[in-house]
Amino acid sequence: MARGGGQRVLYVDDEPAISHVAARVLQSLGYEPSCYVDPTEAVLDFERAPDDFDAVVTDLDMPRMGGLTLMARIRGHRPDIPVIVSTGLTLEDEALMASLEDVVVIEKADMRTQLGRALADALRREG
Repeated sequence: MARGGGQRVLYVDDEPAISHVAARVLQSLGYEPSCYVDPTEAVLDFERAPDDFDAVVTDLDMPRMGGLTLMARIRGHRPDIPVIVSTGLTLEDEALMASLEDVVVIEKADMRTQLGRALADALRREG
């Protein structure tokens, strides 16, 4: 199982239950999560201290601000930050995948394995 080394992860999902589970999963994998259910609040906190985060994991489909918009705002401050998009959609949508060419996309169904592997890989490339 891929593990982190205390890196700080901004995690955004509008479903409180999923954010709660993600916090526990990320902690168990050795990361320090900052979880948000409000994408606007997450972006504002990121903008206050963009260098305090090592990676971002965001849901794709959220009200008020979707994951692609959130990613664009965050990368406006830190173009180099690894971003992982977690989605309940199938990964067979080719148009969606093309728009996310520089982003790792994982399915929510297997969060622990896919999230752990995706974060370890993304952070290894940045380090």
